This record gives sequence, C-alpha cells and structure tokens, in this order.
Amino acid sequence: MKKIILDSYTTTILDAKDSIINVQQFLYDVYIKEMGWKFVSNNPSGIRTVTSDGNKKIIIDDYDQYSIWVGTFYNDQLVACGRIVNRDTAGLLEIERYGISNSLRKKICVSSIPNLVELNRSAIVRSHRNSIIWPCLLYFAFKYCEIMGLCAIATTAYNKVDEFHNAIEFHQVKGQNFFYHDQDEKSVNVYFADASNVKQISLNLEVMLKNKKIGLINI
Repeated sequence: MKKIILDSYTTTILDAKDSIINVQQFLYDVYIKEMGWKFVSNNPSGIRTVTSDGNKKIIIDDYDQYSIWVGTFYNDQLVACGRIVNRDTAGLLEIERYGISNSLRKKICVSSIPNLVELNRSAIVRSHRNSIIWPCLLYFAFKYCEIMGLCAIATTAYNKVDEFHNAIEFHQVKGQNFFYHDQDEKSVNVYFADASNVKQISLNLEVMLKNKKIGLINI
C-alpha cells in the first residue's frame, strides 16, 4: 500500500531523501517554531536539530533510519506527517529507551513481540487541524500495519487524542502512563493494539471516513 486519497487529501509513504528532509523540516516548523517544543539535550532518542544540506532547519533522531515516514498532502502541500517505527539494532523500540515500567513491559511484552511497531512524530499544520486529516493519517498507519501483520504501540499527552483513540478502539494500557522526562508537565498515556485489534481499528477508521462521522480534533 503506497497511497490513500480522500477528498483533496493524499496520504502516502515518503521514501525519497528530499521528501524525508522536507518532513523533518515540517516537524521543526510545527514542533519548535509553532509549539515551542523544548527537548532535553542528550535525550535517549538522540533528538536534535541540525541544518540540512539544503540549509533547512530539521529535527532528526536515532530512529529516523528505522522508520517508515508517512505524509498527508493537501493539493500537493505537506500538511501532516507521522512515522511507523521499527526496532533499532539493539532490538529496542524508541519507547523502550525511556522510563517505562517493568509492569508495562510484562503486560504487553514490549520487548518480545517481534512484529510490534511504534507510531509517533505525528504533526499537523495548524490550518488543517480541524479537519479529517488526523483520521486519514491514522487510517493509513493502521491499514499498513494490518496488511503487514503488525501490532502497534503509541503514546499521547493530549486529551482530544485520547478521546479519538477510544472512539476507534485503540485501547489505553490502564495504569501505565509515564513521563518521558522529569521536567515534563504532563504524563503520557500508552496505547496498544495487537494484530486483531489493528484490523478492527482499521475497519473503524474506514467506516468513519466513508460516513464522515468523525469527531474533529483541534489541538
């Protein structure tokens, strides 16, 4: 699966070098310039800002090379992105580099599920946040996971995203919220879907998009 088109939105895998640099610049613009995101130096993910060969400010990290980048375009303009992240050479997902509890590791066997991927680095340009773009991006990610037989894990600190995850049956792992860093103001909730849940979530999103019965998210 390479592309999904709905109305004027096209969601697709980004695999060309220039496309990935563009999405990393997009993350910089949304996370740093707009939202004022301040990440901890020497963080476990290796998140850092650099200047690309094209003199663009971009966000990169250790997991870029293990990621499948996804972009949503509106009339050929990039308006949203996200990525599907595989394990690094040490066999760790990005979330496993942080202070998740042993009970979480045991509850969903984070370290031992070979087909588990992490969904993260989602960003939406402000002018398109109150639209169907978030369901489009999620549908592409879950449909990809369904086709590839993958399980999925994700985190969020946003209440509106929590509500939407619940609506599509992307279930929260109860009692397993945590802080990525000690100075973070809000903890994140953890969501997990095994292969059968991934299939159901994909179906739920497909029905929502077909019927346009979607709770719009503006965060």
